[in-house]
Amino acid sequence: NKVYDGNNSATIVTRTATNLVGADVVDVDGGTATFADKNVGVGKVVTATGMTLSNTDAAKYSFNGVGTGTADITQLAITITPTAAQTKVYGNADPVFAYGLSTPLVGGDTATGALARAVGENIGMYAINQGTWSIGGNYALTFTAGVNFTITARPITVTGAANTKVYDQNTSSATTPTITAGTLAFTDTAGFTQVY
Repeated sequence: NKVYDGNNSATIVTRTATNLVGADVVDVDGGTATFADKNVGVGKVVTATGMTLSNTDAAKYSFNGVGTGTADITQLAITITPTAAQTKVYGNADPVFAYGLSTPLVGGDTATGALARAVGENIGMYAINQGTWSIGGNYALTFTAGVNFTITARPITVTGAANTKVYDQNTSSATTPTITAGTLAFTDTAGFTQVY
C-alpha cells in the first residue's frame, strides 16, 4: 500500500512462488511493479515484471518474470490556508485570493476553481471560504477557516467651492463642494454641503 504520490509506481514487499511441486524450495527475486493507474483506490491490481527465480529448485521451473497482486493507494492529506491580511479598497474588484498548501501537489496535479469570501461590499472584514477550489479525490483536503479579507475605506478629496454673497446674517453657502481627487464607487452619490 502507499499514499497517493502522483504516479503508479509500487514497491514489492513480498514475492511468493505458487504451484510448486512437493517440498521444492524456490524464491522469487527482483523486479519492478506498477499499479494499474496512479489514482486512489482499494484492492488495486499491481503487476510486477522482471522477477527471477532462485534457490535450490529454481532450475526446475519456467517463469516469465511476471506476477500480480493487489494493494491500496490512499489519499494524500493536504491543508489549504488562505494568506492572511489580504485587502482591497472599497469599490475595487476582489483580488484572486492567495493561499498556501501544507504539502505541494504531486504528479503535475493542478487545482481548479478559486477561494471566495462572505458576501458584502461595505468596509469591514469578510471570512474567506473554500469557494469552488478543488483538487479531486486523490487528496484528503482540509480548509483552514477563520482567515478574513478586509475592505478598507476609499480615499477621496473634497474641495470647497468659492462663494461670494451679500451679508445675510447666516452662514449658508450657495455652492457645493466637489470631489477633486478619487471617485465614488458603485452608484454612491455625494451629498456634500458647505457653510461659512
